[in-house]
Amino acid sequence: RGDLTLKVKSVKKEGLGDLSKEIQILRKRLESEGLFEESRKRSITKFPKSISVITSPNSSAWEDIKKTISDRYQLVSLNLLPTLMQGENCADDVVNAIKYSNKLGVDDIIIISRGGGSEQDLMPFNLEKISRAIFSSTIPVITGIGHEDDVTTADLVADIRGLTPTSAAQIAVPDMINIKDYISRLNINLIRILDLYINNKTPDLKNYQSEIINNYENKLTHLFQKID
Repeated sequence: RGDLTLKVKSVKKEGLGDLSKEIQILRKRLESEGLFEESRKRSITKFPKSISVITSPNSSAWEDIKKTISDRYQLVSLNLLPTLMQGENCADDVVNAIKYSNKLGVDDIIIISRGGGSEQDLMPFNLEKISRAIFSSTIPVITGIGHEDDVTTADLVADIRGLTPTSAAQIAVPDMINIKDYISRLNINLIRILDLYINNKTPDLKNYQSEIINNYENKLTHLFQKID
């Protein structure tokens, strides 16, 4: 048999750890200040011309976003802002990227995205500084952080939350196939309406034509009589 010695450095209550408690306290404070209020959130433009993506350049999130937007809507300029998405410097990096995009002032949308991870990995997106930066942004922000079950404080402040990076990209741009189908249907309906309108107005046009001819002929006859 063996002996095991434990040196205890700290003791925490069972259940919610200190980390989760800190997150909940922060969320209550931000909620009371109106940062989560739906009425203050910015609307997303339907046809964006430029989108900045705040994510790691080597991540699957970036690859998913590129592919999704390329498949759906190729008329948009996609700008990667390479950013650390976990670790000690992540929060400052994300905040600086948000500020940089706002300073440039060319983007219609900002996407903040990363793949799934542990609660510790996603912790930077529960910090106050990122939430404040999203709230202060003049450009609408879509988040796609983690998996469907992962809800960070940044997600709650963002204008729209995507359940995944792919979902965030789908929200950001329309589907060109659907647009083409819509325009095609619109064209068919327009032709139908014009045909109906012309057919309804044809009798009136014929009457106008007859009146104009008669009036013209009467005036000519009157003039000829004067000449005679």
